[in-house]
Amino acid sequence: MKNINITRKITQGMYILTTKGGGCVVDAVSQISFGSNPLISVSVMKRNYTNELLRNNNKFAISILGKDVKPEIIKTFGFNSARNINKFEKIETTKIEEMDIINNSLGYMVCEIIDKIENDTHTLFIGKIIEADVFSENEALSYQYYQEHREELLNTNT
Repeated sequence: MKNINITRKITQGMYILTTKGGGCVVDAVSQISFGSNPLISVSVMKRNYTNELLRNNNKFAISILGKDVKPEIIKTFGFNSARNINKFEKIETTKIEEMDIINNSLGYMVCEIIDKIENDTHTLFIGKIIEADVFSENEALSYQYYQEHREELLNTNT
């Protein structure tokens, strides 16, 4: 019997992926090379509007979320489509290399898209880091922590 729940044990973080026109919450981000021009990969569901936006843009940004992330950020980017709302309207961002960076994050990477790989359900976008910085050394929000503390993380009354 195949128990795919084991994939939840793969260590991964929680990020906001942005590109011109929108963005979404992602967890499948990986550094795939190092050196002076490191490469980053991010997997985006094909049915997600952000996937469509990425196909029409040549850059994306990844903002790394901390455990202290504001609930509105996860709610806005995780439970809404940019087809229906302007996700940047109520979230504080800074433009860097024409990309929206989430201010309430641990830092960011802006990447130039250099390749993509398709499968049945997702597109793996590969980008070369062209700009990056660290805002905070606080602890990163892991996917496992998010799943275990989802209700309290999304509670806007705290």
